[in-house]
Amino acid sequence: MMVPCPTNILQTMIYRFMALFSIFTVTTPNLSNNTPIVQPPIEQGIRTFLEKLLKSSQVGCIEFQLGKQSKTNLTLNPMILALTKQNELIVQPVKNNEIYITIQLPEKSKQLFKILGDQQRQFCYAAAQLDDFNFYKAIKTNIYQVNYDYRLIPINNTLLSAAKKMGPLHIRNNTIDLKKTATGFKQSSVFSVKN
Repeated sequence: MMVPCPTNILQTMIYRFMALFSIFTVTTPNLSNNTPIVQPPIEQGIRTFLEKLLKSSQVGCIEFQLGKQSKTNLTLNPMILALTKQNELIVQPVKNNEIYITIQLPEKSKQLFKILGDQQRQFCYAAAQLDDFNFYKAIKTNIYQVNYDYRLIPINNTLLSAAKKMGPLHIRNNTIDLKKTATGFKQSSVFSVKN
């Protein structure tokens, strides 16, 4: 047998249910379609970590030897060829030997190259700039899996063509696992979900 319920009590129950349901749907992230979790302080911490990582990386740089070496080094590296055309490097054939060349630095260009060793030099033709990222947090851990894209910005337009030959300028779908600590983020070697 059904007991009649006064209208005002029924209405109150319906309103409470609707209020509870609307709060639930607003505060619960939609994980069914892999929507990234957005938490501004976490997001800013990850952005800062990625920007520092890219700035300290060797992405957008080449290393080469000064002195005598195989001529194929020049033909295989479009950046060395571009620097030679801009008179930032001096490349001369070795006398009586078509296989070898000599690479030297003109005095005016020495500040462009980082010294890595006795004859080893590094030239950074582009800066890495963070484009976009998203992240997902493993349940019950402080590990965040981060997918990010970055772009290489050549230091000048005359090196743009050579930079394109070095590889893509927009690098996508990089993945890194970060662990949240009290002081920020650090790279984590393992991404695991513990049930």
